[in-house]
Amino acid sequence: DDSYMSAKQVIPIIIEQFKPNSIVDIGCGVGSWLKAWEELGIEDYLGIDGDYGDSSSLMIDEKKFMAVDLNTDFHIKDRYDLAECLEVAEHIPGSEAVNFIKKLTEFSDIIMFSAATPYQGGTNHYNENWLEYWAIIFSEFNYVPVDFIRKKIWNNNNIRFWYRQNLILFVKKEKASIFNNDPIFNSSLSVIHPELLLWATSKLKNNLKNINKDIQYYNDIIHCLRESKGHLPTEIKHYNNLIPIKKPNHFIVAIKKLLKYLINT
Repeated sequence: DDSYMSAKQVIPIIIEQFKPNSIVDIGCGVGSWLKAWEELGIEDYLGIDGDYGDSSSLMIDEKKFMAVDLNTDFHIKDRYDLAECLEVAEHIPGSEAVNFIKKLTEFSDIIMFSAATPYQGGTNHYNENWLEYWAIIFSEFNYVPVDFIRKKIWNNNNIRFWYRQNLILFVKKEKASIFNNDPIFNSSLSVIHPELLLWATSKLKNNLKNINKDIQYYNDIIHCLRESKGHLPTEIKHYNNLIPIKKPNHFIVAIKKLLKYLINT
């Protein structure tokens, strides 16, 4: 299991600075990450995901799995030392993004988070977005990004590239000092891993009519984060003009234009 192998590599890096005694995993799948935590002695955990019917595929105790529709207003009675939500938020429609993040903040003061970037690709991805977008939403609930994991895993090919590219913590502001890292407000959060670039461009062709809108969208989000507005402006909330993932054609020209644009700014 690739997720399990990735977790085995990442978790020790987190434990160097913070070892949780309890964990909730929202969108846990078969429980790959929780299995890795369990092997390190964490017994107080809960996995949450959809009802897939076949519990025999779970890597964790069925009693520690809660089947819910993540698009609904579900609740749990406990609060945990750590909540993790890994490559899940992109499956939630943009109209529900704020409510979904609010729910994560109800589960823990420390959230390990990873979500697909635009054009990353995948099944039922409704809201692929930049990390700055998520940072703005988290800021509405007084959470700040703490980014010390990625630089330690960037070149570790035993970890799937989407974790190496997207995995950071969002931490309640008053608790960020636990990690001996300055919270990141103005630094770039969105970075593209070479493996994603190569994987995406190998499948796609040469035209993207929305490139200017896509670039403007990214810059608007960066501006919003730097201005510390603490909320998503309406024009950002409702921008859905990125090329649909189900039609991932004509991408290589867009990549070249975007790289040229970023180099020249």
